[in-house]
Amino acid sequence: MSARKIFAAILLAVMAASGSFADVTPKQVLRDPRFYPHVEATREKGADFLPGRYVCTKELPSRTDGQEILAPTNTIIEIGKFDSTINAYPFISDTHGGKQSEGRITLDTESEAPVLTYYTKNDAGEYEIAGKSYAALTLSESDYGWLTGRVSDGEITCLIPANEVYYPEGWYLGAWKCRDGTQFTFEGNKASSGGHEVGTFTVSDNRITVTASDGSSDTIYALWNPYRNVLVMTFTSGPDGMGMNAGSFERMEISPKPVPETEAEHEPKPSEPQMPEEFPPMPDVKMPPQDINIDGVWGAYYDGHQLITQFQGSNYYGWIDGQPSEMGIIRVEGSTITGSNNKGVDFTAELELDGTGKFLSMKFPNGNVIHYQRLQ
Repeated sequence: MSARKIFAAILLAVMAASGSFADVTPKQVLRDPRFYPHVEATREKGADFLPGRYVCTKELPSRTDGQEILAPTNTIIEIGKFDSTINAYPFISDTHGGKQSEGRITLDTESEAPVLTYYTKNDAGEYEIAGKSYAALTLSESDYGWLTGRVSDGEITCLIPANEVYYPEGWYLGAWKCRDGTQFTFEGNKASSGGHEVGTFTVSDNRITVTASDGSSDTIYALWNPYRNVLVMTFTSGPDGMGMNAGSFERMEISPKPVPETEAEHEPKPSEPQMPEEFPPMPDVKMPPQDINIDGVWGAYYDGHQLITQFQGSNYYGWIDGQPSEMGIIRVEGSTITGSNNKGVDFTAELELDGTGKFLSMKFPNGNVIHYQRLQ
């Protein structure tokens, strides 16, 4: 899936702008550059790729700065294979802390813009429409996913496959730190926060449930980002009274454990340094912003043209409609990119990379924004 935002972009800016006063129209959807490139793939292959088990994501406030990022939620949906007897795909929606619900989904690829329609049973036991969403299958050689925008108001849900790409064996293990200073370590079956053990943990799908010594438990909803080597974690509460929120956690180094020693060997010698027994308060420091890694090949549709851009270290190369257009040097500092091209033009832009590293937005000082999708 070429799966702030698995997707820097919230799928349909045009859709979101429509507000809640009227349904989003197919024409609005098809004008959006983050949707229409996927229409043909959705028509051709959507039916084959729809069945599967998915983690549902949506925009949630970032615990770092309050702005929204695309993050995993407490809902997992499993879509079965097409059933010709009901002319639909059966599904089970599992919301953690709630009850499972069953229903049916249809995928209409013949309509002006592809649409998913959800059906659930009413009190009389009859199936009725529970909701409709425009759908886009984002597909690459080794990855795929679904971007959906609710017809009624454009709200986005991204369906991320709960497979080995995003959830390989041990995907959660290690020490992780967010820019706000929050730290978690998951090692063995022990969970630590800020260097202090907080309990044991278990993992099921995207759910990391931590159980304290007093028996109380809390669940974190997480998504491993293989493209940026970060763990996006969603919490039910946050700092300063913040409600449900999410953070992007970078991997930290873990010091190796000492080899077990005999009791006599373990006794410190007078000349040896003494092992500290507890942590002092964490220093009040601010981490410098981490440079965004944009190495790779990116594609975009802009003003009716196809753009292909390759970032390779400190160089970049650009093609427009298949023809070489420019190349040059770049420098990325935090979320800002500056550079010069071979025509002597200097430029700068602000970068926004989604939670999986697959969607990149470049905002220029004049207000223009190019929404890229990772191709390689």
